[in-house]
Amino acid sequence: MGDFDSRFILQELYLRQLKVRGEPMGFKDAFKTFPIIETKRLILRPLNKDDAPTYLKWFSTKEMREFLGGLAYPKNIEESLRFIDNMNGVYFTKKRTICWGIAFKESNDLIGRFEICRFIRQSMAEVAYSLAQEHWNNGYMTEALRAVVKFGFEIMDLHRIEATAATENEASARVLHKAGFITEGVLRKYNCGDEFRDTYIMSILNEDYFSNVVNSKNT
Repeated sequence: MGDFDSRFILQELYLRQLKVRGEPMGFKDAFKTFPIIETKRLILRPLNKDDAPTYLKWFSTKEMREFLGGLAYPKNIEESLRFIDNMNGVYFTKKRTICWGIAFKESNDLIGRFEICRFIRQSMAEVAYSLAQEHWNNGYMTEALRAVVKFGFEIMDLHRIEATAATENEASARVLHKAGFITEGVLRKYNCGDEFRDTYIMSILNEDYFSNVVNSKNT
């Protein structure tokens, strides 16, 4: 799955008790407290109110909005603040979405957003993400995606994680392929926000992920 170092800060005492009792971790454990994920260069953390102006500024360019599809974006500072409150509040407490802000580990400066959401029977989920344009083509999103996939399978005990990418959005498809996702097909004229676009449906299964982990340890 690639050479990256990640660790999960959940609720250390609770998880330690689970391990002592020999109980597997699962979907509900991911929501005991907000899960912070660290990788080699990044920290995936909760969005906060101080992030609202930066988050709003990202979507001022057409390039940032082009492939968002149904991913909501703010039109003003009030919407930016409301989005952050909702994601940290009802969406998380109702176990509907985990929404991370992607930040540099050294500076904590926000550079992106990552969601795992649309859970089905606590075994399947979808990922969606966006990255500030000035940070494209540096491998940051691949790094974040690999860490969230690891989290989804090793902590949440998911069976399947899927994603969509417009067929014109080759960069996003490449990111997904690098993280082990397989293209299953094309959804014709799929609803992408205000438009209908031909869209790749891509996925990775837990058996794919753990097979890749074993293979990487053996090489």
